[in-house]
Amino acid sequence: GTLKHGDYINVEDTAVATASFPNGALATIQAITTLNPAYGFRLAVHGTTGDTLGLKEWPELTEAKRICRELGIGFDSSMVESRLLPDLWSKIKDHPSSRAEEVLSELSATRRSILDDCLADSSTLVRWLYENQGERRFDPGSRIFLVLVNVSNYFESWKLKRSKELLTSQISHYLDTFGSSPGKALDFTWKGQRFNTRADAIIIEHAAL
Repeated sequence: GTLKHGDYINVEDTAVATASFPNGALATIQAITTLNPAYGFRLAVHGTTGDTLGLKEWPELTEAKRICRELGIGFDSSMVESRLLPDLWSKIKDHPSSRAEEVLSELSATRRSILDDCLADSSTLVRWLYENQGERRFDPGSRIFLVLVNVSNYFESWKLKRSKELLTSQISHYLDTFGSSPGKALDFTWKGQRFNTRADAIIIEHAAL
């Protein structure tokens, strides 16, 4: 159904489904794009003995806003997300409380975990990059993506493009390793159509100060 966006776009923004399984278990699935702030992902399992197991995953920006409100840190909610998130990180980092330090450590650990997963296998990242291309620049052809990560300050990772020696060394090492046939076979979906290509990502991690 459409609860919020119907006045200006013809799209469904709310979906609810109920599923039953052969063992008698029931599941309720709800997907919504109308919540502000974004609700994130939540999974709850209720057992026949009354036990409950839950898991929730908030978007990082939503979590950072929530923590700032909790700590009484003011921020400009009208800022675009690309500027607001690093601003919130900076404000949380400067806050003198142990709670702020704990939150920043948790957010950093989450980013570190994601980076480690990508370093171990870049397929999920590369597939996401293909599937989130803009329509004007869409190209299913083979690509080697260059991903720069400044683990000292993620928001300044773009500055690593100035490190010519670092980039040359890492790119050369990758090409020497894979020879004349770099990349891996990959399939992805874009606007309902399936594509096959060869692709990979060179992830350059650096602790630039």
